[in-house]
Amino acid sequence: NAGLVHYSIISQSPSGQWFSIGRTDGKLVTTKIIDYEETNQISLVIEARDQPDDKKDSLSRTVTAVIMIKDQNDNAPEFFLDRTEFNILEDEPVGYPVVHLVARDDDSGQNGRITYSIESGNNGKYFSLNPETGLLAIAKNLDREAVQSIRLQIIARDHGYPQKSSEVFITANIIDVNDNKPKFTQTVYNATIEENQP
Repeated sequence: NAGLVHYSIISQSPSGQWFSIGRTDGKLVTTKIIDYEETNQISLVIEARDQPDDKKDSLSRTVTAVIMIKDQNDNAPEFFLDRTEFNILEDEPVGYPVVHLVARDDDSGQNGRITYSIESGNNGKYFSLNPETGLLAIAKNLDREAVQSIRLQIIARDHGYPQKSSEVFITANIIDVNDNKPKFTQTVYNATIEENQP
């Protein structure tokens, strides 16, 4: 029957059994879960061959199909920090960089774009956080006599849907410097001494 066509997949790139094809209907179906982070496109060479009564008269044609894989927001940002506790001298100037926070998201595009924010702990507004770069810096003068330690909750959020996030806690210990002169408790002291005392 020359009008009958059988379909087959000749090759798949990257190599692997990503798809199968219906022999008679040519319907493509996935054979395993496809992860965008593993491959973002798959090329298939598909053959269509007619089925005449005499096989030697069979004719075929091939076509290349390129399937683009769409990324889903399936990864949350992940922080990469050597440490989360820092000692800061109380006389460090405004703008002094404390730490450059780094988070990574394995998704692509907006799904992998990260914004940083201070979620809690910054009641005195002593610190600022650049939402794009993750640079945490001193925003106002520190005074250890007023506050000894500050614990900040930092959130990294991606821009995908549904949005995913992760958190890290940063502890800033304020270190005292010698900024207070000694003080006398009285402005005048009176004392009586008898003469001829050794």
